[in-house]
Amino acid sequence: MVEKIEEVPSIEITHEGFANQLQKFVERTIICRFNGLWPCSQDLYAWIHANWTHHCKISFYSKGYFIVLFDENKKYEKALKEGPWFMGTAGLFLTPWFPDFDPVTAVITRTPVWIRLPNLLAHLWHVVVYKAIGNTLGSFIMGDY
Repeated sequence: MVEKIEEVPSIEITHEGFANQLQKFVERTIICRFNGLWPCSQDLYAWIHANWTHHCKISFYSKGYFIVLFDENKKYEKALKEGPWFMGTAGLFLTPWFPDFDPVTAVITRTPVWIRLPNLLAHLWHVVVYKAIGNTLGSFIMGDY
């Protein structure tokens, strides 16, 4: 018979190398997930290499999340700030890495989405209209016009 553990075990890690690795994560890692799309690893690697860099480490979590550890701060900043990013029409949620991230309980509150406007009347084809529609739904980012 197995006895139930009353306390959650904890381990304190004090190795200097661990602190250095943690600092790299804080400075150069982002948490990502495509909205409604879980690409296979081959497609994800190809997308990251085409859009960001070949020099990074990609780790997969559950629930479609993955993290990207960049080799340079410049590449990290590009990925984090130059978006929005899409794979097809699936928008990419991304946020700087933080130690308590749990993909099981994570709730995405902001992600880019691509809005199609089929049968929009020709006289409404204008950036002012696109912005008005986008800002009604959230925050307009850009248009494909």
